[in-house]
Amino acid sequence: MGRREEARAAYEKAVGLAPNNALLLMRYGELLRDLGETEESIRNLRKATEVAPERAAYWNSLGMTLGGNSYFTDAEEAFRKAVSDSF
Repeated sequence: MGRREEARAAYEKAVGLAPNNALLLMRYGELLRDLGETEESIRNLRKATEVAPERAAYWNSLGMTLGGNSYFTDAEEAFRKAVSDSF
């Protein structure tokens, strides 16, 4: 809806209240990516994969963000985990 800064503030508050909620971390990481906050985005996406390593979508989002920012080796590893049956 074009209200990214308001969304960011809401996600920051939500993540502060539930710091181990993988879905919140992933969505917040994706918002940060869209805002150009690459390193903070990657930190949140990595944490999401630590909290819920079985979620392929979280690994995929991390891989897309890493690859889009020229971290190709790390992106490849994330994509491999996204399609792996065992982590």
